[in-house]
Amino acid sequence: ILGKKFLSLYEDSQSINTAVIGITLDSLLGRIKILEATMDGDSLQKILLLPVPSAKPITFIYPDIPLQQVNIVNNLFYYYIYWLAQEGNLNEQLSNVRKFLEKVALSDKSLKWVMPWAALQPSVVDIWLSDYWVPTSKPQGEKIFGPYTIQGFSAIQQFFTRINAEPILNKIYGEEISRFEKAYQIQREAEWRKFLLGFDAGRDLLVTNATWQEILSTLGGANSPYARLSNRILLEYPSSGSIRNRPGWVSSIEFIQTLRESALSESYFGDLVSKLKVLAAISKLNNSNQGTQEKDISESRTLFKTYADAFNKVLTAAISSPGNAGGLAINFSGLGVDPTIKTSVMRDAAEALQRLVDKVGVKNQPWNEPGWVLLEGALKTTIAYTYNQAACTMQSAWNSNIIYPTKLATTEAEMFQKTFGEQGTLWTFIDKTAKPFLTISGSDFINTLIDG
Repeated sequence: ILGKKFLSLYEDSQSINTAVIGITLDSLLGRIKILEATMDGDSLQKILLLPVPSAKPITFIYPDIPLQQVNIVNNLFYYYIYWLAQEGNLNEQLSNVRKFLEKVALSDKSLKWVMPWAALQPSVVDIWLSDYWVPTSKPQGEKIFGPYTIQGFSAIQQFFTRINAEPILNKIYGEEISRFEKAYQIQREAEWRKFLLGFDAGRDLLVTNATWQEILSTLGGANSPYARLSNRILLEYPSSGSIRNRPGWVSSIEFIQTLRESALSESYFGDLVSKLKVLAAISKLNNSNQGTQEKDISESRTLFKTYADAFNKVLTAAISSPGNAGGLAINFSGLGVDPTIKTSVMRDAAEALQRLVDKVGVKNQPWNEPGWVLLEGALKTTIAYTYNQAACTMQSAWNSNIIYPTKLATTEAEMFQKTFGEQGTLWTFIDKTAKPFLTISGSDFINTLIDG
């Protein structure tokens, strides 16, 4: 019944659902394996150990049948073929399956069905920006389409191996698979690079102080969004294994992560081992990025340690209270503008980071750009939070010192005088509250710009 139902789907090649082709081929290949094993005389116990043929074609034809019942029907194929073998020759059955396999494959030789098929595999899931910033049941922000993940890559490669092992399919798809793999690798890298370069947009998902605080509490360790994404990238593109043509920017991420681990190692033995790891990472970096010179490891590690210590001071202050966080932003912008501000721990951290960046690589190298996003992300996120808190403080001061007094004025002239007069509240606000963030240029006020 199922066979006839499916055959009818392929009578008109123009109306075939592209997604159905992949799941049909997958299921048929699984059934061929069971048929071949049975014909070779394998025991029922051994046959039952073979991978279960995909049940998705059945769910496609009969979407209203509960999945549990679909699986029961699908699993009966093992027993059906085994018992059929006891009654006669399975050659005709195998021949019919292969004829149907060829018909399905010829219905679309473009491989447009591969990505929809991959997206349906249980291990293949989309990766969302919100997964790193605010994990919820409702994904938000940009995403990596599941088939472009390492799980998707592995599923596609395994499927292609099965296809090429079947002579009929190898003849139809062999050359097309080679072209597909090249285009897929290019697009996969582009998707991950785009995701990394837009990763800081995850801060826009932090809409409450509680979510900000939760993220801030992770920034100094392995659970930070940036550390987790760094680990994910190295999982997606391991330094050894089946991944071909590893992008150069992935090597820069590995180098930065290895340098971090090396700089923060404590024991003498761990220190020695980490130095060797840094050398290995540099070797990969140089192999993938021509023109990148080997850096002095000891100095680079010292610079990273200096930056880490400076950042921890900033993070500790930012988390301690909203007022202290706002104060960090005031000092960061006001140093060199407001003579009453003498120091800025956040400026110290930014300058330490800049020295590190200058030492370990040329920042404007386009292939390394994703690496700098991950390296700089924790500090930039903390700075963003401090400015949010400073903005809240300024808004409160604006409401109480500017808006409220105008409500006490009885005439429009009095309101103007209170706000814009010689002793007006606006000038007091600019000269005190807003002073660190404004620079006077002639008769204009412009935002204070910070280099770094």
